[in-house]
Amino acid sequence: MGALTVNALVAKSKVNPADVEDLILGVVSQVGSQGANMGRTIVLSSVLPQHVPGTTVDRQCGSSLQAIHFAAQAVMSGTQDIVIAGGVENMTQVPIGSSVIAGLNSNLGHPFKVRPYCTAHCTWASVLIVCDVVIM
Repeated sequence: MGALTVNALVAKSKVNPADVEDLILGVVSQVGSQGANMGRTIVLSSVLPQHVPGTTVDRQCGSSLQAIHFAAQAVMSGTQDIVIAGGVENMTQVPIGSSVIAGLNSNLGHPFKVRPYCTAHCTWASVLIVCDVVIM
């Protein structure tokens, strides 16, 4: 369905599909029928050429808006000229919390519990910030 929407958008706007520089899609519950990087899947299923990148963002309750903001920022900064952005959610098929439930049922860990003595490391070389967090 996303590819059909992109195809219609490209046809109606008369944009050359090869001129599209990115596709950014907001999806909260990236599991099941909404999994597998829907942004990229839509590119590969649509009239857009394979070289057009596609990505999916999850900004709980604001994913579609965040996708549009990322696209607008790319155009405003001059790094890209044509970006397709939007979002999708099928709450009937993939209810809120589905990714958490699927992870728990697959024994992939609990997202809200941290094991004792777990260490998280982050390094942001571009701004020379290095931090270590140890939870005990």
